[in-house]
Amino acid sequence: MIKKLSAFIDWVSTAVSPFMAKVVPFYKKNILPRQKRFSSAFMLKIAPFLKLAPSDKKKILEQNLVGKLRAASIAFCLILALYSVGISFSAGAVFISVFVSYLMFRGYRAAYVMGAVFVMLDVFCLLGYAESNGLLLFLWLVLALVAFAFAFKYENARISLENGFELKRSQYSLQRDVIAAFIYSAILWIVAFILLVITSLGMNAPQSSAEDREALNAAAGIAARHIYGYTDYCKSQGYELKRYPEVFAKKFEPSIIKIQAQLAEQDSTLAIFYENAKLAFGKRLFDSLAADIDEVRKQAIIEAVALKNNVSASQVVWSDDYNKEISPEEGCVIFDEMASSIVSSSSADLQKLKNY
Repeated sequence: MIKKLSAFIDWVSTAVSPFMAKVVPFYKKNILPRQKRFSSAFMLKIAPFLKLAPSDKKKILEQNLVGKLRAASIAFCLILALYSVGISFSAGAVFISVFVSYLMFRGYRAAYVMGAVFVMLDVFCLLGYAESNGLLLFLWLVLALVAFAFAFKYENARISLENGFELKRSQYSLQRDVIAAFIYSAILWIVAFILLVITSLGMNAPQSSAEDREALNAAAGIAARHIYGYTDYCKSQGYELKRYPEVFAKKFEPSIIKIQAQLAEQDSTLAIFYENAKLAFGKRLFDSLAADIDEVRKQAIIEAVALKNNVSASQVVWSDDYNKEISPEEGCVIFDEMASSIVSSSSADLQKLKNY
């Protein structure tokens, strides 16, 4: 796999060589001299901070310390890249981080400077907007900058040893490495995207469970209202419903069986669900039950008044004086007698229960 990828990188490098042949002379003539001046001035200023102990030099010559630093830096950038995906799915953040990690793996000093700048920007974007994250932001930045500073120090020493022929010089092709870094970044970006999709699927499971619980609560609320709620209200008015709960339960038997089974999994029942609703909603629940049955009572009064006056029900204008025609207790009796027609209505709640 590695050989195939290397061959592919060589092929791409060859393909872009004509373009690079035009760009490189301009780069060498106009940009490189300025870079060298800036680099020399920069290195001159930081030289006092780049001194290494003999023991550190020995570790570098043995090639073990630099390797560990490179491995740590590439791991750091990959973790940061995946963290960026999980938080904001910022394609730019992922691409830059893996690009920098590749250059770090290859051992360029500039990559450590780029990495330090990137960490500051990325961490600020991820954590800097919330005041509560201020301390965490500060600690993370300090840790990252210190780590990059040490990595830069040892990488600079390694290059100096190479220039002094104390260490075997690594042969780097900038053109080839940049192309390889882009390919490497693209592959890791795809991996990060796949991980994001898998994570999203995993996160959808609790969401689906929450939606299922919400649907169960809605359906159980409707069933409990009709089986226990109206009975409870009418009992407070001096009448106990005889037909309505039975007619309703028979009409919606499949849905009620399903609801009862799901509630049983939670060690609950419709009766317990209704009692909990009473505790939670109290008078509001009682008033809404009263309003439903009162609507049936008032309609019965209007029809009785229309019959008495030999007019159509639509011609009757409601008056509070009519309330004495049928009492709330008698309204419950009428509600009970009209059970079949009420449960066969096409109200939104009953349709929702039927489709559950």
